[in-house]
Amino acid sequence: MSENSGKGVGKPISGISLPVRFGTLPFMDFSRLPRRFLTVICLASCCVFFIGLVFTWMNRTGIMSPMGVPMGADLLQHHEAARFAHEGSWKELYRDSNLGQALYARTHSGEIRVAGQFDYVYPPLVAWVGSLFAGRDYLAWVACWQLAILLFYILSHHILAPWRPVSGINWIVAMGLPVFYYGVILAQNSSLSLLVVSSSALLLARGRPWAAGFVLSCLFYKPQIGLAVAGFLFLSGQWSCAFAFGFGSLAWLALGWGLCGRTATLAWFEVLQHMLGGSQNQIPELHQSLPGTLKVLLGRNAPPLVSILVSLAGMLVFAATALVAGWMNRRHPRSPEWLVFLSLAAWVLFSPYVMHYDILLAVPWWWWNLKQDLASASPKWVRTGGFLAASAFWLASLLSINPGNLPITPALPFLAAWFSWTIFRLSRPTPAHSRA
Repeated sequence: MSENSGKGVGKPISGISLPVRFGTLPFMDFSRLPRRFLTVICLASCCVFFIGLVFTWMNRTGIMSPMGVPMGADLLQHHEAARFAHEGSWKELYRDSNLGQALYARTHSGEIRVAGQFDYVYPPLVAWVGSLFAGRDYLAWVACWQLAILLFYILSHHILAPWRPVSGINWIVAMGLPVFYYGVILAQNSSLSLLVVSSSALLLARGRPWAAGFVLSCLFYKPQIGLAVAGFLFLSGQWSCAFAFGFGSLAWLALGWGLCGRTATLAWFEVLQHMLGGSQNQIPELHQSLPGTLKVLLGRNAPPLVSILVSLAGMLVFAATALVAGWMNRRHPRSPEWLVFLSLAAWVLFSPYVMHYDILLAVPWWWWNLKQDLASASPKWVRTGGFLAASAFWLASLLSINPGNLPITPALPFLAAWFSWTIFRLSRPTPAHSRA
């Protein structure tokens, strides 16, 4: 297995400039009606997003989620964890659900409440950074972080420009993706993760795998994503990038150990063990992946062994996808960044636990496939299928919020159909896909 099959793969950015028009998306070019319809829908989504954002800033309690949790719950965790870190109470932060109980006491007023049985699962370095702003009001945290999320998202799409069809309508589509404004109003970190992986993909495409791996290690705050992408790259033959990720992760761990101490780091490891054992509080109605949905259908009373086997099956399918992708890359050499994009899409579908806002990480794979379709001379039925697949992704991002009264998320069938079709398209090499 060679790391970059074929000469010239290390300089692909100029090589992927394709002689095509980017005025329309491929799923809009057979009729004006789909183009106008999608434009109206995305503009409406943008309006909903900005109204919700302004409302969140004006209302100090924020918008309530269907599960009865104030929007921005993860940021609320960081705000409370910053207080623990500022006081040096590292053991208390990671043990006995102290953080969850503190949040419950803080928000237990009328209908606003947070379930109290959970621990802080982020690395102590995240809480240490938050402790530098521990004295700030939570509303100031929300406003600043939401503006930062918007900036991260715009920067991500600027980085993705070589693989994203360039036109005004496509910026409207990007800003109108429901998963984007879910993440902003919820004050999640998906846009930051998107910026990290997009930057890593750009460096990998420019033939700098070691730099790409070190940038990818910046996902230390969400190790389940970083490990999945690095493992995917390793199995598909991008060894330098995977090893650089490992070295970078060790560097972040050492920095956290030095700033926060041995006690905080070991307490975090203990919480990660509990989370892997399934003891961490989750919201099963918001599972987006296939293994997560199967666990919901099996019920909370299912034997632990069954849950472990379902998770293991998902990881095996993910690993098999990486091996097949590596084989395809050797057979039809492409610029290696597509492996990063594919790993994120596969992670969304096969990870044991994926929340609705994490679908945003599959956006690079969506754009990458759209550009390949624009440059291909596929039969009309294939291009029509591309329209349906792209629409399925958009509908999945819209339906990923489950109000809690359905047994599974409505998004799953659309995500599965979208992923299956894009894999099928990848198996049909065209001049846009191959350097041969």
